[in-house]
Amino acid sequence: MSLEVTLYRNRLVLLVLLCLGALFMLATYLPASKKPQVDKFRPMNYDYDDIRWMPNGQRRRQKPASKPSPLQTLAKQPTQSSSVKPAAPAQQASVEKDTVVRAEQKAVEEKIYQLIKRNRVMVFSKTYCPYSREAKSLLSQYQKDHGLAFDVLEADLEADPLEVKAALGKISARFTFPNIFVDGQSIGGGDELRQLHANGELVALFKEKKLLA
Repeated sequence: MSLEVTLYRNRLVLLVLLCLGALFMLATYLPASKKPQVDKFRPMNYDYDDIRWMPNGQRRRQKPASKPSPLQTLAKQPTQSSSVKPAAPAQQASVEKDTVVRAEQKAVEEKIYQLIKRNRVMVFSKTYCPYSREAKSLLSQYQKDHGLAFDVLEADLEADPLEVKAALGKISARFTFPNIFVDGQSIGGGDELRQLHANGELVALFKEKKLLA
C-alpha cells in the first residue's frame, strides 16, 4: 500500500474522532433548559382481570365483574332447617326413664300423704331398726292401756325404701326412722317419743287430741 493512502486513512480516522469528541462536549455542556424533555415511563395500573386479548393481538380493557353484596352472599349460603331433629334413641330412652322415675316418686309421695291423712297417729318404721321397735312397743302399750289407735308402715318392706325416705323428708324435713305423725304433724322419732312419754307430755297430747278412750 502506498504511503499516500495510509496517510489519507489516518487523517480520516482522526477527523471522525474529533467530530465525536465535539458532539460529546456539546452534549455535556448543553444547558438543562435546552435538553429534550423525555416523559418518564408511567406504568399503567392494569389489572390482569381487566384486560382481554383480542384475536388481532390487541388488548382491550373490560369492566371487572362486580363483587356480590354481603346480602347476596348470605342469600346463596345454604340455610339450616329450622325443624327440630328427633331425639336419638338413647336420649329418648333417658327421657322416658326420667318420666317414669318422677311418676313413681309422685305415687310414693301421694301414698305417704294419704296414710298421714287417714291415720291420726301414723308411724313410719323399719323392721330392723331398734329405735323403731322401741317406739312401736311404747305406742302398743298406750293402745293396750288407753285404746290408742295407730298404724305402721315398714319402709324397708316397700318396693323402694329410698323413695319412702325421700317423700318423708319432703313432707316433714326428717329423713330418719322412726318418724311419728300425730294429726298430720311429725312429733319426731324414737328419742323424742320416749322423752315426751317420760315427762308426761305424750299422754297429755293424746288426751288433748281426744285420741284415748
